[in-house]
Formats: sequence, structure tokens, C-alpha cells
Amino acid sequence: MNRPSPLSNAPVYFALAQARFNPVAAIADYAGKIQDRFRRKGYTVLETEQLQGFEFNVGLPQPGQSMRANTINHWFFTKADRSCGYVLGQDFLTFQSTCYESHQDFFDDLVAGVEIVHEIVQLEAISRLGIRYLNAILPRDGETAENYLADGLHGVAVGGADRKFSASESIFETQCGDRSGTLVTKVYKAFGLVGFPADLVAKSVQLQPKFQMNEQKHHAVIDMDHYLEASFPAEREALLPALGALHDAIAVSFHAIATPHAFDVWE
Repeated sequence: MNRPSPLSNAPVYFALAQARFNPVAAIADYAGKIQDRFRRKGYTVLETEQLQGFEFNVGLPQPGQSMRANTINHWFFTKADRSCGYVLGQDFLTFQSTCYESHQDFFDDLVAGVEIVHEIVQLEAISRLGIRYLNAILPRDGETAENYLADGLHGVAVGGADRKFSASESIFETQCGDRSGTLVTKVYKAFGLVGFPADLVAKSVQLQPKFQMNEQKHHAVIDMDHYLEASFPAEREALLPALGALHDAIAVSFHAIATPHAFDVWE
């Protein structure tokens, strides 16, 4: 399909691309080498996170058995300006950015990171690829979020009542080459600051100034999440085309959600 030119005033305020792989129990043993490679690529800020989880026994419980607590480690390798970086876990690598400009460059960054992890850890395969974009609709004076959204996403209006929050969600099965994907689109309309959905906590990166609001205001967020659960070799030649197919479906969805007026403003 024809790929539109990047928007000069793009509404994307957060983007992530993620590759999941079979769990590497000894990932902590490799984290130092992986971090050094990312450091030399300009991701000089290192942060770690420890989460407490629980491990359940598979099968019928035996007398005296109980679930075991375990520690889940995440490593963040981020650029000094906090604009983008990687998150490494036992079974995933994520590239996250608040300065998204080009999907080609964005995907290349993820794949370059996967290549580093694969070189050091020797991954068996990538089992899931996904991308997610958060787009902020910040109406100008005299406008509302509805000016930017297709008619079916305007929601219910109650006369005399000031709406504080509303949400719309759709789930689609997509075809990405010979693989079936899942596309989840959500539109939130809220009164408040631009932030993140409840299921997504962006750490280590910072929003760009134009999305850092000084006061609460009515706005909307277009949240698009598209993923493939399939086996891929940890190779650029396999991953980039799959990521491109994921992006193409999101682009179609985005143009169905946003109005021509929205694209006039964002161009």
C-alpha cells in the first residue's frame, strides 16, 4: 500500500514496539553485557526495576505445597534526554519512544536491539511481535475532540452535564501476510492531563514538552495496539516485514478513526 508522508505535527506522544521470546531464566547473567552494548549505542542511562511475582505449580497441588514468590527484574537502557530507550525482561525486549517520527526508523531500533540480545543470549525464536501507539488529540480554541473523531466515536451527550471520561474499544482480526494478527483500538475522551492507560506504565522516558500540559483540559487519546503471535527467527529479514505489516493495518485504522480535519491540523 502507499505509505503517507510523516505528519509534521504528529499526535503520537508515546510508541512502543516489542519482541517476546522464550523465557531466559539466566537473563540477569547477561544483562551487564547487553547494557554495555546499548551504552555504546548512546543509551547511557541504566535503571533497574524489581517486581514481586508468584510461581504456581502446574497440575494438582500436593499436601503442603504452596505458591512460591519470585522476583521479576527489568532493565531500562535509555538515552540521556529521556526521549527513547529499551526495556529488557526475562522474555521480552521493548523499544519505547516519546519522540516518534518515522516507523521505519522506529522498527529498525527495535530490531537492532533484538540483534544485540540474540548475539549475546542466542535466542531460539521470537514468539510475539507487537506495536502500540498513543495519539493525543488536543483541540484548539473553539474546537472539541469530536472535530477530530469519526461520527461513531462521539459518544453519548447528556444535556447540562460535563462529561469527564468516556471510552470506546474495538478488536479486529487482521491479516498480515500469511499470519493472523489482533488489532485493538481504543478511544478515550477525558478531562485531565495527557497520560497513560491503566494497563501501560511508561517508565524512564519523558513526554515531549508539547504534550506536558500545565492544566487539565478536555482532550482525547487514540490508542492502537497490534500484535502477531507467531514464530519468527531473530533476524532483521524476518522481523522488519512483519513489523511493517503491523503498521500498515494500524495506519488504515488511524485513518478510519480520525477525520480529514484532524489530518489537516497534524500536517
